[in-house]
Amino acid sequence: MPPKRVLDPILTLPVPSTVNSVCFVSPLQENYCYDLSKPLVLDDNDGNDDDSDSSDDDDEELIFRSSSLVQKSDDHQYPPSRGHSLTSLHGRFLATCHQDSGEALLWDLQRNKRILTIQTNRGGGGLCVKRTANTSRLVFQTRDNQGTVSLHAIDQQQKQQEEDATSSSIIRQYSTNHQGFCEAAPCAGDEHLIALPCGEETKVKVMDHRASEPVATLSVDGHGMITSLAMIRHPTGERNVMLCCGAEDGSIILHDVTQSSNSATTTTTTSTSTSYSLGKEPVLTVDVTSSQSKNENENEHGTPSFLIGAGLAGDGEEVLELEPSKAGRAVLLKASFAPDRSTLPLLNNTDAFGWTVQQRARLSTCRVDETSYGKPGVGICRFRPDDGRIFAIGGWDYRVRLFERTHGQPLAIIKSTVGGSLSALDWAPDASRSGLLASASRDVNIIHVWKCYGKRYGG
Repeated sequence: MPPKRVLDPILTLPVPSTVNSVCFVSPLQENYCYDLSKPLVLDDNDGNDDDSDSSDDDDEELIFRSSSLVQKSDDHQYPPSRGHSLTSLHGRFLATCHQDSGEALLWDLQRNKRILTIQTNRGGGGLCVKRTANTSRLVFQTRDNQGTVSLHAIDQQQKQQEEDATSSSIIRQYSTNHQGFCEAAPCAGDEHLIALPCGEETKVKVMDHRASEPVATLSVDGHGMITSLAMIRHPTGERNVMLCCGAEDGSIILHDVTQSSNSATTTTTTSTSTSYSLGKEPVLTVDVTSSQSKNENENEHGTPSFLIGAGLAGDGEEVLELEPSKAGRAVLLKASFAPDRSTLPLLNNTDAFGWTVQQRARLSTCRVDETSYGKPGVGICRFRPDDGRIFAIGGWDYRVRLFERTHGQPLAIIKSTVGGSLSALDWAPDASRSGLLASASRDVNIIHVWKCYGKRYGG
């Protein structure tokens, strides 16, 4: 057996408190902002290719492992991780969301330095930061009394090189009244749309930040509370927007947002939704990307196709009792929607409303057996954003695993030497070229930046 490769992170970044979320951003070089920063209160009652991976992590051919960690945590500048140049981090910025302090911060990765407080504490812990389709904008969500979600623009003025000239301005702020852990979801492929959880935990609203009324409202009944969200506008046309909801009962609910927004009111109907059961544990994370196929982004029948990644909670003892085909805590699926069913032949997996959902792969994490139950749950998953060809999952066992998306074949494991459930994971917007991936664990105030399959893989 060939020796396992070990790759240290290209950057180890100490941070002041527990990290819940990270995202790469690209500050603009000019100032702009809409005067829409007054909070908008949302009213919940408004009317208007296929094999599972069952191998253990210790048997993988390639392991990326962190062998050195910096434990200090303050605002001073730190040297690069040993043996690595920060050339690849020139002009790279990372936003972080902090649970304890309730802040959102911005870091210059080349200088290994905090350069901006995007948002101070507003009365609750930070839940997430997420980049929009406009990479100079991000969404910040907190668990304060109003369940506030704000959209920020990050600007960088050209002044003296030694002077920090980065600023943040609020474009729009929403009071969702959501007190749970479901994270808001900017729409991939559309910088204006965002899916928001609501105070009523079975509802989600889709907002256009340029308007005050929801584009669509989805009420999910019979699946418990909504636990995770992802949304995408398909590149083949303006009318192809899909919302994916993870649910408490282990289901995902897919919804054609464009169809619902064309109705007389903004309240959606069941005719544009479908559900698919992944198991009995809550779906903690979902992500979506467009499907690359014969016609670039459409299936053979001419309808838009999407790939969906999902991660479920999982107690080791309970997972051990499941049959192997259902034991994997991460799932890859392909979905398509044809509102005109004449464009789609009658298939066994096509429902009465034109949805087709197929499971591509069931992905396993750590070994689960009678001697060591392990921690097989998955807390976060992310497709590589610019091409979607690599799927990363962050596990409860403090590892990040990389899979190719077609059949779910394992590519690598990024293995930290410290414990803690993975709480944060984000690819750089140009990750197919740069290979940059950031990760953080819930129990350690440190962020790692890795270079994984840049340029050469999947080009």
